[in-house]
Amino acid sequence: MRFPPAVVDAVIAAKTARRRDDFIIGYRLSPEEPQENGITMTDTFALADTLKARALQYLHVSLWDFHKKARRGADSCRSRLDLIHERIGGACPLIGVGNLFTADDALNVLDTGWVEFVGMGKAVLINSDFATLIYQGREADIATEIDSSHADRCGCPRSKAGKMMGNRWMQVDGLM
Repeated sequence: MRFPPAVVDAVIAAKTARRRDDFIIGYRLSPEEPQENGITMTDTFALADTLKARALQYLHVSLWDFHKKARRGADSCRSRLDLIHERIGGACPLIGVGNLFTADDALNVLDTGWVEFVGMGKAVLINSDFATLIYQGREADIATEIDSSHADRCGCPRSKAGKMMGNRWMQVDGLM
């Protein structure tokens, strides 16, 4: 529990020394691990308590599934993000992510009140024009999986798309 705050403090000190008030500092964490000796919500709460006392502009919670409930060290009937949001008590904005693919997904998770910002990682990998599609009112055109016959849609060269499609974390039409 000494290393993360030491890194944050060093970054804040560098920002201050360089008079860079425009430099945004945040912290991204994964709140739990499935292994018996892995990180628990108790550990995450201790880290959150340490981090919320620092001058962070955001805390980003990385999850496979935005709605996933706590495993160990907290109320297992509640979402990890809900618990963390409550724990930091508005000290800084919270960003949540995890299996969100559509504009409605983003709106629905904002409606939970658990986060101030939504990360759309996989959605943007699949739709390099994700924000533009929403801005243009073309939400129906948002793809929720990579179409292997149109890999160029994700905005990366076919050779890279093939490697990306081989990963099991993303749904790929015809490959999963």
